[in-house]
Amino acid sequence: MTSRRRAAWPLVACALAVLAGCAGRAVGPHGGPTRCVEARYSGRFEDARGAVRFVARVRACGDALLVEARGRVGGPSFVAAVRGGRARLLLARERRVVDGPDRPEFWLRHAGVPLSGRWLLAGARASARTLGAWSVRVGRAARSDEPPLVIDARAPDGRRVRLERRDVGETTRGIAWPEVPDGFAHEVER
Repeated sequence: MTSRRRAAWPLVACALAVLAGCAGRAVGPHGGPTRCVEARYSGRFEDARGAVRFVARVRACGDALLVEARGRVGGPSFVAAVRGGRARLLLARERRVVDGPDRPEFWLRHAGVPLSGRWLLAGARASARTLGAWSVRVGRAARSDEPPLVIDARAPDGRRVRLERRDVGETTRGIAWPEVPDGFAHEVER
C-alpha cells in the first residue's frame, strides 16, 4: 500500500464517524435498553494525487460510537471509539493506539480532521457544518432514527471524502472498547 493510502485512512475513518445514528436495542449505561444501529458505507477519498476507495462499518449505541474502516484487502486500517467524553484511535498501519479527550483538537492532531464524537453522535441530522477548515454536508436519511444516506467532507486544499450508505440495520451488539493489541505503541493524552 502506498504512503498516500496509509496517510488517508485516519482522515477517512474520522469523516466516517459522522455517519452515526441510532435504532435497535442494547444495554445502556444504567442497565436499560439503548437503541443501536449498524451501517455499511462505501467511500472515496480524493486528493490531488487521485482517489482511494474504502468500506466502513459504523455502529452507534446511545452515547457510544465505533467506526471501522478498511480497504479492499486486509483487516481494518483504522478503528475509532468514543464514550464518556473520551476517544480511542487505533491506527493499525502505524501500530499505534491513542487515547485522549473527545475534542476536535485531539482528532485533528492524530486523525487529520477536526471532529469530536459528541458532535459525531448527533451527526445523523441533515446539516451543513464547518469543522476547522473542513466543510461537512450530511444528507438526510429517510427516517430520523437512521444514519444519513450521504456525507461529503471537503477541505480547502482539495481533499474530499464522500460516503454513501449501502445498508443499515438494527443490532443488539453493543460496543466494546477496543483493546490495545500486542506490539502497538499506546499514547494517552489527558
